[in-house]
Parts: sequence; structure tokens; C-alpha cells
Amino acid sequence: MIYQQIHDFLGKHNLELDAVDLFGFSKSNKAKVSFLSDGKGEIPNFQNEFWTAKQRKSSSLHEISYRACFKAELPRFFIELLTKENDVIYDPFDAEAREDKDVLKKLIKAIKDAGNSVNKSGGIISKRPNEVGNKIESFVKESLAKVGYEVTLQTTKTGKNKSSGYPDVQFKDELGRVFYLECKTFNIKNTSTTQRSFYLSPSQDPKVNHDGFHFVVSFEVAKNTEEKGYKCASYKLLSIEKLLCDLKHEFNSDNKRLYSKELIIAEGNF
Repeated sequence: MIYQQIHDFLGKHNLELDAVDLFGFSKSNKAKVSFLSDGKGEIPNFQNEFWTAKQRKSSSLHEISYRACFKAELPRFFIELLTKENDVIYDPFDAEAREDKDVLKKLIKAIKDAGNSVNKSGGIISKRPNEVGNKIESFVKESLAKVGYEVTLQTTKTGKNKSSGYPDVQFKDELGRVFYLECKTFNIKNTSTTQRSFYLSPSQDPKVNHDGFHFVVSFEVAKNTEEKGYKCASYKLLSIEKLLCDLKHEFNSDNKRLYSKELIIAEGNF
């Protein structure tokens, strides 16, 4: 059965005839086949030269003068072969991949520019240091635009404009890929504590509506006694696809309901 599935797949994509025969349909070029057991059944293991000359013809976007360069057609081949429509493909950010390395380089440049802009402006004036992250967002957006990224308006699933909630920033790179960026601040003394620093509340109308990469940029902020504003001392850029989170159910209410007459059993003045 597996032979026929592979044969049909290769034929559908009009690959070279010898590519079809590589799986064992040609007597002159028969693949070596062994079977591995996964406890539930046997999995065929094919050994042959499957990466053919036609498959190596890549888009100019990915092509460099190196015969063994990684080709986008390779993962596409196996994704189409081994998955079906609407399956989820895990494709994490890879700082060593050329496209992702370019993104990382520009992000670092933008982050440094944002931090320097904050400091040159005299710092961010705020009564509470944990509110500085909200005000630093505009500096980050301006710096992303400076390095050539398209900072896009954030809309919910139903098309409503929304600024509050995760994530703070959405932008696209030159390839049209979507990136989500959350802006935060931190105190260097608290980075190893269990103080809650990241949360995402479920929503029926979320701001995350595209497949994309999720980042957090966090600035270490500090203020000297003689200074009015918080300035940036350092930064951390995080890729959070592997972030471990806790799921916490909470009961919450508001003042109107909390102080309603039916709940009061005593009150008085001093």
C-alpha cells in the first residue's frame, strides 16, 4: 500500500520518471527497503538517491552558489507527502537559517535603536516601572520601521482594531512572514523569581490571526534618584515557542457587585 501511495504522489507532482522508480518500481534502480517497528506496526525505511536533479532546481530566493545549500523544496516535498490539508506544521524560529538570521540581525538593530532613543529623550516618565513597557512600545515600532519592516495595524478575528492585550506589535519581513512582538521591562534582580511576567487571556476575538513567530523584547530599566525618567540599561530578546506556562482559572468581580446591598452584613463610620 505504501509503495502505491508514494508512486501516486510522485506521479501527481510530475517529478522525473527515475524519481518514481527510486522507490522500487524499476529493476535497474531498486531502493533498499527495511522495516522498523514502532510497537504498533512496521514502518518502511527506503534507502536510495531520492534528492534528484529536478528537485534541486530551487527558487532564486533560496539559491546561493553552493550545491549543498538547503532547498525549500525539500521540506515542501515531505510536508506534502506526509501531511494532509489543515494539519499543523511546527516550524520554529531558527537563528542559523539564512532568512531567520537576517530577521535577528535587524531586530537587534531596531531594539538597540529603540533603547538609545529612550535614553536620548531623557527616559520614560512613569510612577511605576512596570508601566514603562507600555510607553516603550512606540519607540520599538518606530525603530522597526527604520530597519525596513512593515509594522501592521493589529486587528481582531472579526476585523476590529485593538491595541490592548497580547501581542503589542505585529510586523512583516521582506518575505511577507508575520511576527508578533510583546514589549516588556524587567528588573535584573527579579529575573529568577516566580513573579508573574507573562500572561495571555483566551479570547473569542483574538489579535493573533496568522501563522507567525512570537517574540518578547524586554528592556532592563532603571532610574537614578536625580533623574525623572526610566532609562534602558540592557535588553533581552526571547523566542517564546517553547515557553512553559501555567493555566490558571480565576474568579473575579468588580466594585459594583462586590459592594452590593445584598452582600453587606455590617457597615459604619469612624
